[in-house]
Amino acid sequence: MQHNNNLVAILKNVAELIFSNTHAYVELKDVLSKWKESLELHHKLDMNSPEYNENVYLEEGKAIATRWAALCIEDLIRTKRFVRAVRKAVDAVLHKQAGKPATIMYVGTGPFATLVLPLTQIFSPSELQLDLIEVNTESFKLLNSTIDSYGIRDFIRNCYCADATQFRVDNDDVDILLVECLQQALAREPQVKIVENLVPQLKGDLILIPEDITLSLALVNTKQQQSFMHNLDSEKVIEFYEIIDTVFSINKEVIQKNSIQFNSQTNLFDEEQLREYNRISIFTEMRLYEDEILTYNESGLTIPWDVNDFTSKAPVYGVTTNYVTGNDPKLDIKLIRTRETGPDQ
Repeated sequence: MQHNNNLVAILKNVAELIFSNTHAYVELKDVLSKWKESLELHHKLDMNSPEYNENVYLEEGKAIATRWAALCIEDLIRTKRFVRAVRKAVDAVLHKQAGKPATIMYVGTGPFATLVLPLTQIFSPSELQLDLIEVNTESFKLLNSTIDSYGIRDFIRNCYCADATQFRVDNDDVDILLVECLQQALAREPQVKIVENLVPQLKGDLILIPEDITLSLALVNTKQQQSFMHNLDSEKVIEFYEIIDTVFSINKEVIQKNSIQFNSQTNLFDEEQLREYNRISIFTEMRLYEDEILTYNESGLTIPWDVNDFTSKAPVYGVTTNYVTGNDPKLDIKLIRTRETGPDQ
């Protein structure tokens, strides 16, 4: 099928801005919004239609509705850093295996495969091949239409409508596994179970993106946090939180060693911490690839999860945490209300 020239021109502009080091935030916002709008107009989409607002519920979490997957484009810093991370990974693979294309398995493409689509304007099919996996049938239909609209079928090695938590790999020669099936604090979506299923099926020198996702227990001073949020002095540093401990992390190494930490752990707070801070939060940090990192509040994926505000009537002396999988994956948190007894049930 012949590609749509207008769509391709907009995509070229998206790629130029994402890989530029000089553009302004407002410029990136405008071009990503235009990209999303061009796709919706081209497909004649009404994102309020019921079929685009149905989540898919799996044994191991939830796959978001087509509408919300499409909206991810407008999470600007997320989109920019993921796409840049994937390009750096492709460059690394091509440098290592000259003359052979880099193969990406991209899980959770949504309707537009936004985290790899700009790369089709940078690389040729002889340099880049894609295995695409999407479980939402409406998103999958739009994904195939998007591929044809851009005329990039030569980049597509395989395209599967499948549950990646159960998927069995046909070809283990994948160089890069890209999975973005997650929300704030690794809740609800099956990121953990997907990588736990796929990484052992692929080769040992696989590049996993994100390389590492870490959930940390933090104590926050909300008054100082407000000062931080309104601080316009770039040289003024406002400390408003203290990281207590890493409570969960997922990366290729822990999967290959079969050492993902699903056991509960307890952290108690000392008197000074109880005086200085008044909120418990879970912070998320993602090392996507090399120096491409998403950290505190830079994206919808790294907004702090505020667990509890301390009160004089119901003090909190610590927490017990445990990452759980299943149909509602999340970091399970129980508050310790007294010095003598265990966590709340």
